[in-house]
Amino acid sequence: GVAGYFDDADDTKDGTGAIFAYLTPENSNVYIYTDDDIAATLAVDTADDTGNVWIGSAIATADVANLDATFNDFETINVTAQGLSATQTQTFAEFGGSDLTTLNVSGTRLTITAWNGSTKLTTIDASNVGKFVMTAANPAGALYPDTITGSPGADTLGGGAAASVIKGGTGNDTITGNAGADTLWGEAGNDIITGGAGSDNIDGGAGTDYIYAGTTGAHFEDLATPETVDGGEGTDILWFNGAGTTITAQDISNVKNVELFYFSGSGTDTITFNDAYFTNAGVTNQIVRDYAGGASDTFTLTATSLSAANSVTYQTKLTTAVAETLNGGAGDDTFEYTTNVATQLAAADTVNGGKGDDTLHIIMGTTALTAASQTGVTNIETIKFTGTGSLAIGYTLADATFVTTSLASTSGNGTSAVIAGVVDASGMTGSGVLTFTGSAEDDSGITITGGNGNDILTGSSTAAIGDTISGGNGDDVIDGDAGIDTLNGDDGDDVFKVAAVGDFIGLTVAETVNGGAGTDTLRFDHATATTIAAADLNAINSIEKIVFNGAAAQSVTLSDTVFENNGSSSIIVQSTAAGSFTVAAGGLSSAYSLDVRPFTTDTPNTDTITGGAGNDLIKYYDMATLDTADTINGNAGTDSLILYAAGNAHSATYSNISKIESITYALYTSTEAVTATLKDANFVSIDRAPVSAASITSVVTIDASDENDSTVLLTGGTGNDILTGTDTYLTLTGDTINGGNGADIIDGSLGGDILSGGAGADVFLFNAQADSSSTYKDSITDYLSGTDKLKIALDYSGTAQGVTITGDVSAGKLSKQAAQDSLTGIRGQAVYNTETQELYVNNNGDNLITSLDYTIGINAGATALTTVADADVIWVITGGSGGDIITGNVGVDILTGGTGADSISSGRGADALSLGNGSDDSAIDTINIGTNELYTTDTTAASGSIAVDTVANFEPGASGDKISISIAAIEALGGVIDLVTSSAASIATSTTTTIEDGGAAIDTIGSTAAVLHAMTSHDSAALTEAVVESDIIAGGNALTVTNALTAGDAFLLLHDNGTDAGLFLVVALSAVSGAITAGEVDVIKLLTLTGEGAISASINAANIEFVS
Repeated sequence: GVAGYFDDADDTKDGTGAIFAYLTPENSNVYIYTDDDIAATLAVDTADDTGNVWIGSAIATADVANLDATFNDFETINVTAQGLSATQTQTFAEFGGSDLTTLNVSGTRLTITAWNGSTKLTTIDASNVGKFVMTAANPAGALYPDTITGSPGADTLGGGAAASVIKGGTGNDTITGNAGADTLWGEAGNDIITGGAGSDNIDGGAGTDYIYAGTTGAHFEDLATPETVDGGEGTDILWFNGAGTTITAQDISNVKNVELFYFSGSGTDTITFNDAYFTNAGVTNQIVRDYAGGASDTFTLTATSLSAANSVTYQTKLTTAVAETLNGGAGDDTFEYTTNVATQLAAADTVNGGKGDDTLHIIMGTTALTAASQTGVTNIETIKFTGTGSLAIGYTLADATFVTTSLASTSGNGTSAVIAGVVDASGMTGSGVLTFTGSAEDDSGITITGGNGNDILTGSSTAAIGDTISGGNGDDVIDGDAGIDTLNGDDGDDVFKVAAVGDFIGLTVAETVNGGAGTDTLRFDHATATTIAAADLNAINSIEKIVFNGAAAQSVTLSDTVFENNGSSSIIVQSTAAGSFTVAAGGLSSAYSLDVRPFTTDTPNTDTITGGAGNDLIKYYDMATLDTADTINGNAGTDSLILYAAGNAHSATYSNISKIESITYALYTSTEAVTATLKDANFVSIDRAPVSAASITSVVTIDASDENDSTVLLTGGTGNDILTGTDTYLTLTGDTINGGNGADIIDGSLGGDILSGGAGADVFLFNAQADSSSTYKDSITDYLSGTDKLKIALDYSGTAQGVTITGDVSAGKLSKQAAQDSLTGIRGQAVYNTETQELYVNNNGDNLITSLDYTIGINAGATALTTVADADVIWVITGGSGGDIITGNVGVDILTGGTGADSISSGRGADALSLGNGSDDSAIDTINIGTNELYTTDTTAASGSIAVDTVANFEPGASGDKISISIAAIEALGGVIDLVTSSAASIATSTTTTIEDGGAAIDTIGSTAAVLHAMTSHDSAALTEAVVESDIIAGGNALTVTNALTAGDAFLLLHDNGTDAGLFLVVALSAVSGAITAGEVDVIKLLTLTGEGAISASINAANIEFVS
């Protein structure tokens, strides 16, 4: 590793290094290739000896490192660092010499880690090396050189205890002066310079330089001669990293060209400025940055003595809140806070802008800023918010923040023009929300600009000065508060909030509200009565919704001028709180329309809505809130009422709704039942006004029968709806009714209606012959025999002469003539004409098919002749005052006898019978129980096998109504052989009718030959077959038979529960003697007599009749 001249035998070389004891001045060249240590001395030591050292190899890639080299007797050493590439670094672990005063370095890159006995070294010149690095440590007994010249590279240079002169050269150098009054030049490059102790003279030179004032204040502050610092060109930083640093104006009096004062130490930091500093520094604004931040740290900046020409910019982005006291001067100061802690700027902090146009700048950091009232912020003219993230910033203004009279300009007439405070969040380009509340400000107006997020912006409470607020992007909420404000929503769906209605109405000039792009809302939140005149709205523009959110009476009047200025042809007016709601738009022309949305709540409000001449919409988002108390006048135009299902049922009579052209029931959140009774004024002379509940899945009941000058297009939903059309004829057209899905009940009422049941088993009602005649014929489009039903009324209540009415469907015919020929003179006969697809019902018994009879259009079935069957028709027959003979059929009919002595045969179905007017009807009515009434498809009659009729107004007693029972029909039932008395004797038509009343106790039957055993139940249980059977076997009405019954014997039993009664047939299933036990009898119900009370005690023999 070592090459040189061995001039004497004392020169040696071993495995760890070489010792040259007797070099000559003429031959003092040393070449070092490896890490072997070396020591060299001169044979003859003269006054000025020079040694030349080459370290490394120009042809080898390995660096030389950990080499200790000592060159005693040499005053000057020239070191050349060699390497195959410019990036190689050759390193002396220790370097020095006892006489060394000058070190010249050249070549590539050299590092000296430590000095070895170089106490005389005064000069280092590294200007010819690529990079030079020297240790910053000062070993015992060694002095750093006084003059150091750096290389073009990134050097590390350090002075000693004496005053040093260090020049960094053109690289990005690290220079340390250490003790003494050093002179340090960074020269070109981005240098890091530490002056150390003493009053140093530091010049950063070109580039962005960091100048450290030291870890303790004694390095910079309170020096007898202030430190001289010139940052030079570029952006330079004077860095105070000591704990508890107090910098006075005197301390920085020799500082210039420094763009940033940086504090990073803990404790209490203070800096004070005066105008002299700015004059010397040649700047008009000084940045001060506090990036320390311990839990109990404080920072004080004082610039109160500054004139208007000079200002400070304070910056902080701490992650721990620091108590700050910041006082600006007469210039335009800036205070910047980056939010890395929620209380970055808190009420306890003092930020006093002083005079001038001062700015508080809040920058979004890593943590949302809380909205505590910033009472410590005063004398600020602009508050600025910036950021790109999603964090929220909350700021609550204090009254003293904006004192804009200090900036008021004086006009030529001597008056002061007040300048408003400025809040600018246009720099918030992310989604972060700014919540700014300026209502504490009561003597200055504010100009507020929102950012990109969904901001919440509230102006000042200054009534004399209006605010200007612009929301920016995002869906903003803007409240101008007091004063005549100018409010702009800009982009997004914005809400303009009026918390106190006095801030908006009755102003000398209407408030300017410009919604901008998006769907924008003007919202009134006042909790007392709110009345908005059209003039109050004359300066709104691009507003899509007007909303009332206060729980009190609400009223708004609209005019054409409002729409013209708003630049729209339609606007939404909505109530979202309890209280009466009035919309007056009767003066609007046809060019403008409304979308009115009353409040939705379980407790309906009183709404009064008057539309204009345009096509208005009135929408209830909970249909339950529309009731009879609400008044809606659509006025001219094509107006629509839309009711949404939201979990509450709707039931109302539309008494105060007028001049509407369509009604829709729609699904909103969840479906509920709809019950609506339409009134005549709802529609005005409209042909097929749409009334639709197509999206409703619950039961819809709509009755339009009161309408007499319009027809409807009525559409049901998917539930089991009940739909009734109008009593209107418009030329030859009537209503169009579509039941939709579900088992619907459809009543076209008067007029030639088009009826469609849709899917499901539907029932089509015809309540009077006038509902569908040859003059105004209803047409059913989708009738399906066996699924759908016809409910046809035959009403002869106005007829005094007794008539015979039999509900019956005859076989279909191929023509009208053939159908007419098939008539037999009996009212109620129905026949289908396949040629015209019409069902005729003989109404007057004249055997002619005329306009006085039913004519109902019905689509032909798969087999046209059987389009309508007997079982398809439910007959509703009402007798007159004569003795009528009424016969039902196989459907569930409704048969009413009238006031005459009527005979009613119900037919096969479980029919509802009514015997006139009950006790007010002196005539004796007869209920017939014959073969049809006892019809069963079972081979053996049993409980539940017979359809049971229900009879109302049956009058018992000697002159009361009759039940006529066919003995043959009873004995024709499977399992019944003989109809017997209670004593087991066969009953014939000649049998004396005797009633046996068993009361409510346990009975023994057979002591008399009673054709009917009557009893009152011991409790109020329902009179089902199972209950009665259990009662007579082991219950409180248990029966004991004294005369044995044989299998097939049957006797009649009348059982009441004190309210209703039932007529039962008790059939012996086997021989019965004594107490009836389980399995011996079967109980079959024949009739239900409703409302008869304890009839068992009042039933009379005259009330029972037997026929063959």
